[in-house]
Amino acid sequence: MNKQTFPIPPNCKSITQELDLENNRIITTFEPEFKVGDMVESLGDIHIISKIENDSLFFDVILHAQRNDIDLHYNDWGITKNFRHAADSEIKLLFDALTKEGKKWNAEKCCIEDLKVVPKVGDCVKLSRKNNELCILAVISEVVDGYYKYKSRIIGDIVYNEDGVWIISNDTIFEILSKDQFQKELSDLGFEYNFEDDTFSELKWKPKDGEACFLIDVNGNFIVNNIIYSENSWTERAFNSGRIFKTFPECEEVITKIKNILK
Repeated sequence: MNKQTFPIPPNCKSITQELDLENNRIITTFEPEFKVGDMVESLGDIHIISKIENDSLFFDVILHAQRNDIDLHYNDWGITKNFRHAADSEIKLLFDALTKEGKKWNAEKCCIEDLKVVPKVGDCVKLSRKNNELCILAVISEVVDGYYKYKSRIIGDIVYNEDGVWIISNDTIFEILSKDQFQKELSDLGFEYNFEDDTFSELKWKPKDGEACFLIDVNGNFIVNNIIYSENSWTERAFNSGRIFKTFPECEEVITKIKNILK
């Protein structure tokens, strides 16, 4: 006799099996077990369970993942069989949406709380307001009652290397970033931050391994070659000496300058 084995998933309440005579197979169904505070998914929406009664689940929070918006204190319910435990990626979407609302999930108390963050001098921060996609990236230089000051900042994708101030209000959302996280956010925008002089600057372009770019050949006449960048000592020297560029016009501009100097 052949034996059929299968792993039992975690948080499984019961297992049912039924014989499918038409297709000569056994259908196995796992019924998940839920508890208050679990994140569950149904039809693309992610919920946090606030109460369980018999086979019904009740929710206070729901994230409409397809629309990427969130309802707090959402009073609704559903039948357990229509839900499954949310995946880690779905839980992250929910937590990110809560952060945008200035909220966080307290797993111990099973409730939504205000996200209370108090930046201090030297902290790398992302500042925003509720229901506003525009944010400020800055390093706090001074803290005064009701004000956070910085010597430079990026608003959207525009650099302001001048003193600025953020006035604290009830709809302020703070996010404190590590230095690595801060530089990563800036790098995605094409900038970097100098912690010594408190200024932002445009991130110098450098080709990645396998990326198409242009090389100025200085042997004899100045010739521009289209190459595929490879991370080795030769291309590193060529890049560091200022002979590799992202576009052809950049090469032409440099060649023109060199020729004018040689004249």
